[in-house]
Amino acid sequence: MKKYPLISGPMKGEILLLISIFIFTDIIFSQPGLQRQSTRGEVLSGKPVVFRSFPVPEASGNYKILLMADVMHDLMQFTRQNSEYRSIFQIEVVLRDSRSDQTFSHVWNDEFALESFSETNRRDLFFFTVDSLIIPPGHYEISYKYQDLQGRQQLQDNKKLHLPENPEHFSPGFLFLDPSRGNSHAPWILPFAPIAESSAVPYNKKLHIFSYAWFKTDSVLNAGISISDQNSGQLLFREKTRLISNNNIYSWTIDPPLASWKTGKYIVRLTYQDELDSLVIKQIFRINWFSQPRSLRNIDYAIEALEPVLSNEEFKQLKSGNKKERLSKFQGYWHQKDPDTSTAFNEIMNEYYSRVDSVDRVFGRRNGYYGWRTDPGKILLLYGHPDKIEDQSLRPVQPYLKWTYFLPERTINFIFEAVDGRKSYKLIEKEESLTK
Repeated sequence: MKKYPLISGPMKGEILLLISIFIFTDIIFSQPGLQRQSTRGEVLSGKPVVFRSFPVPEASGNYKILLMADVMHDLMQFTRQNSEYRSIFQIEVVLRDSRSDQTFSHVWNDEFALESFSETNRRDLFFFTVDSLIIPPGHYEISYKYQDLQGRQQLQDNKKLHLPENPEHFSPGFLFLDPSRGNSHAPWILPFAPIAESSAVPYNKKLHIFSYAWFKTDSVLNAGISISDQNSGQLLFREKTRLISNNNIYSWTIDPPLASWKTGKYIVRLTYQDELDSLVIKQIFRINWFSQPRSLRNIDYAIEALEPVLSNEEFKQLKSGNKKERLSKFQGYWHQKDPDTSTAFNEIMNEYYSRVDSVDRVFGRRNGYYGWRTDPGKILLLYGHPDKIEDQSLRPVQPYLKWTYFLPERTINFIFEAVDGRKSYKLIEKEESLTK
């Protein structure tokens, strides 16, 4: 694939001109009732395992509990079997009624196979598994345990669950559904497979919301949902509908434009109302950019990393003001370069700071920052990975490193002097010729 530079013309004094986007990943120096089901999914949170229980009332007065877990690939122990890498683990759930001291437990095993070894270490991919258990009403303390059956990895978590006896109405809140996981692994009440996490969801990810309410009366129900930005109070989404009962359960799937919203906290308000009674549920969740480039996490460092592509005056202006003003100017700068302002995700900004992270890892100081201030770091940041590399860094006489870029109308060679082996490089020559 042909690569183009992030900068057109001189490295200083010109605005960012992004001709083409490519993903810069290479480093220059190669540095019971329910049948158990499972599927894969993208990053959910920073936790290696996420557990969730989701109760559904039954006509008998008991509750069927969906017991869900999302397990990070990197947590699982894989063994090579023929052409696959296979993991086998066990989930154990113990529920104890704190009032009656009655205990229920459920254990199931699951297994997972991957074709690529590199995916076994991924921290941004999760494996989803779900089973179910029927229990009576009660005030439960729940203990979840993950145990790897091929290694020593284990993780435990504790939660609480209140299941009211003979309620007039009931709702456990909502689930996020991931359409990319499909519906073949969805429990019987859900149109798509869910994610276990309820308090934090990935940035720039299309998800649905599933919710239901159980009402003792069997009639048509008015339902509504609103989602607001917790910080600004701005109402971002609202929907109303009428629901028909299915064995006293009123369920619906909502499709808010979550992928277009920025990171931050959001308040969900769900309402269910019949002729006699109403039920209101409030729940807060956060949109997190779990794979955000490290260099973007500190606004001052993110601004500093723009130094190679700004004029002195532009850079000085961007750095001025208090933190709130700097953040506003920084966001305005990148908003002008966003190729698709209908989404919160800025592909150009993400590409730029992914490159900053890459050059920091390769050429950064001991703390892993400011790699873009080195000569090769600046060029790698601006032009991307070279099309051709000639590495003579270890020659006893005049050691050098040569990078070649084949651009649409010209070819550029950057020649660096290698200092003390491969410890550092200094740009000594730039050759440029027109493409014939």
